[in-house]
Amino acid sequence: MTKSIILGLTFCICLIACKKKVYEKETPTYGKTKTEINGVIWEQDIKDVLFDDNGYFEFAAFKYKKIGGVHVVSEILSFNKIKPTNVRQTVKAWIAGQSTNPNPFHLDARFGTSQADGDVSCDMFQILEADSLNNWIQITKEKDNYKEVWGTYSATFIRLEGCASSPYPDTLRMRNGSFHFKFK
Repeated sequence: MTKSIILGLTFCICLIACKKKVYEKETPTYGKTKTEINGVIWEQDIKDVLFDDNGYFEFAAFKYKKIGGVHVVSEILSFNKIKPTNVRQTVKAWIAGQSTNPNPFHLDARFGTSQADGDVSCDMFQILEADSLNNWIQITKEKDNYKEVWGTYSATFIRLEGCASSPYPDTLRMRNGSFHFKFK
């Protein structure tokens, strides 16, 4: 229960913090990602790309909905702590900054949805680590020392928290995922 509360608060803080940066759909786009969620195509713009101080990078894709003439974030998919290498990397669960992986710099992925005007969390999903064969990301091509990156991914998520207006089932199978982004 405590983990769910902490995760919920963290997701809300992320939505609120990101709201200033990605509230309007006109926020710069760094690239695209495309995957199948339970067989349905999900294709969104990558709106956030970051290289951290430890040499890892992360990206986040946002889906928007229009409320009162304004585009607000309704879904977020992110991959965090990706090593700049072309070796397939296993994606672990993120639970309030913790994982079954004892390494604090583990690769994780997150997926969540919002409700109301985009600042109230609805769904919070985490990686199902038991499905380790399907939880991975791989850089397939890079250019200019990782200033431009292409790759593929697969992930299985399970719902930790949800709301009545949730558009998704308890398990999300993201398959045939691809991404391409360029640092600006």
